[in-house]
Amino acid sequence: MNTTQRRYEIYEKLKKDKTVQVSELAKVYAVSLMTIRRDLDSLENQGLATKSYGGATLNESSSTEPSFEIKEGMSQSDKKEIAFYASTLIQDGDSIYLDCGTTCLELFKRIHHKKITIFTNFWKILQYVDRNTKAKIIMAPGTYNPVTQAALSESTIQ
Repeated sequence: MNTTQRRYEIYEKLKKDKTVQVSELAKVYAVSLMTIRRDLDSLENQGLATKSYGGATLNESSSTEPSFEIKEGMSQSDKKEIAFYASTLIQDGDSIYLDCGTTCLELFKRIHHKKITIFTNFWKILQYVDRNTKAKIIMAPGTYNPVTQAALSESTIQ
């Protein structure tokens, strides 16, 4: 299991149980205590959990969502299937909006070679632009949010 999957599962366990223990997680995932502590550090840095001695608790009052990195590794086959189907609906000459999300990124990978216009606030898309990209990409302005890897601010909405 990779780091992203493990962190996502730990977050899901936190949502369910409201608390986790470092020693228990280390046994479940067959990794060191330090590895689990780093996982919990990552969740705490995102505002999803608060570390305590020997574990962590869920930040229930937080409306924070998991980072892009955590979500990217999950349900990959479903995202690819959705992206494949959506790509068949998009034809040359179309204009679309792609929000910030892992499924949208999968869709971009399948359509960037089409002669379309893409409006987006998702800066991660730029990492996948190459010389074969025929799509015209219009980036929404705004303040960059490192958790979502997108522009999410008042100026983005305007």
